[in-house]
Amino acid sequence: MANYFDELSETIRAIIRERGDVPSELAPTTPILECGLDSLDIASLVARLEERYGVDPFSDDSLNEVPQNLGQMAALYEQTVSRQHPQ
Repeated sequence: MANYFDELSETIRAIIRERGDVPSELAPTTPILECGLDSLDIASLVARLEERYGVDPFSDDSLNEVPQNLGQMAALYEQTVSRQHPQ
């Protein structure tokens, strides 16, 4: 089973390193808007995660609440993957 938070965090760190910046510590409680990504980086993050998992939870009509922190975002991906690709 994938560790969605670890993979999310590593993808965020990779995007930040590609800009030539040093990523900060990330925790499940880190607000998405404070993780070091700008709006274009967040779009890149969602595209990379869609490529990785084969889902885009933000295009799902059943999304009731936008995640506010990284833990919520990881949980959203985990729920969407298990719903759209049950094992």
